[in-house]
Amino acid sequence: MKQWKKLFIRKNCDVPTFCGVLVTAYREIWKQTRQPAENLFGYFKDKHFAYYVRGADEQEVGRILYRRYFNRPEQIKRAYHQGLAFLRTTSQSTQIWQLRIAQAPRANKSTKLLGAFNEFIKSFNFINYRYSIMPWWALEAWQHDFEDCIGQLIRKRGLQDRYDIIMASILRPWKLTAIGEVGRALQRRASVNKLVEHYQYLRSWTVVWHKPITAAWIRSTAQISETQGFRLLGRTELFKLLQPTPHDQKYLDMAPYNIFFKDWRDDFRRKHAYDWSFLFETIARHFSISYTDIGYFTLDEISNALKNDHLDTKLLRQRKGKSFVFTIKLPRLQLRILAPTPKKYYIAMREAEKTQKTKTVRGIVAQSGFVTGPVKVIRNFHDIKRIEAGDILVTNTTHPNYLQGMKKAAAFVTNEGGIISHAAIVAREFKKPCVVGTKIATQVFKDGDMVEVNATTGIVRKV
Repeated sequence: MKQWKKLFIRKNCDVPTFCGVLVTAYREIWKQTRQPAENLFGYFKDKHFAYYVRGADEQEVGRILYRRYFNRPEQIKRAYHQGLAFLRTTSQSTQIWQLRIAQAPRANKSTKLLGAFNEFIKSFNFINYRYSIMPWWALEAWQHDFEDCIGQLIRKRGLQDRYDIIMASILRPWKLTAIGEVGRALQRRASVNKLVEHYQYLRSWTVVWHKPITAAWIRSTAQISETQGFRLLGRTELFKLLQPTPHDQKYLDMAPYNIFFKDWRDDFRRKHAYDWSFLFETIARHFSISYTDIGYFTLDEISNALKNDHLDTKLLRQRKGKSFVFTIKLPRLQLRILAPTPKKYYIAMREAEKTQKTKTVRGIVAQSGFVTGPVKVIRNFHDIKRIEAGDILVTNTTHPNYLQGMKKAAAFVTNEGGIISHAAIVAREFKKPCVVGTKIATQVFKDGDMVEVNATTGIVRKV
């Protein structure tokens, strides 16, 4: 049996969101492996989830998917326009449900809530596959293969000294995502308060636990609108420099579309969660619990509660402030929560997180440069305020609400991601050294460590 490894972690992700994502992810692994064994589980602690996987080659799973769905620009365009239409329908539907629920008498309230919840589940399952898990698997694998292909091409042509401008030119997105739109609006001196109201949906892709968008966050996006500081190369110039083969050209052609879709799908998921957040607020009030507390129940548990007009609050006492495991019962792929956490999962997690005693990590260069500074390990949004000018931001992965801290930091180092990750995109915009995909940076380094970030070799080491 292959060893367990940590796939990724997500901060401040509520149980309804996480369980929906986990079941969808397991189904995709099941389709590819058909192994009658546990391939994936999730661990919850302190409102953070970690995914662990074994027995499945996530790169190969992803390759199968990107070759099917992310291999031609027309596929991205179609998914984008279908997504826009889906959001319009969702907006109309949620407005109708809000009115129906508000007008329903107390005796009929749970029936109306269940009807709305069933519609939410249907759309959430669709989104989890088409705009969350499937593209995540696919674009992570595509990104890996793209880095190999284009990196080799740049070295082959002796263009290492022009790496930054070449990559920035290749990775110019097909369209602006919401962050870019906000940046453009700020350049036109649009009202910050109006932007806060209009883009409030960017607060989170989770359906329950989220923080509101603030004016300070909106202002922090001002630089994330377009690459500045040098002229980007056009397609003809790029092709003249790189002299790509037909195989290489396919990666070059897809890059603007895949980098756009990777970020835009987050805008899409955030808007869907925002439109449906009223439902979870109403369900929480219906059962006389806080809105935050509804975030500890699975989707199946909420559905059963609405059917029976009774929520089992003892589950809340078992989970709030505790740790537990999500796993899948085979062969029907039914979600189970195990609390307290069985010993075998602690053994699996120790196996996955075992790292050698080292002072050095290696990753992928997302933006070149060289800098030395003290580490600040960022584990969630609340840690951002601890970053000071000159710090080295070390984290699992970055998100748009990290922008204020990223402006202050001298360099970024992440466990996850590649050259089309959020950290990489921001690093290129801010011209800050960035090494991504180290896998273990947050385990090797701690607050206050002095490190040297060599974003030419991709090596980060203690000094």
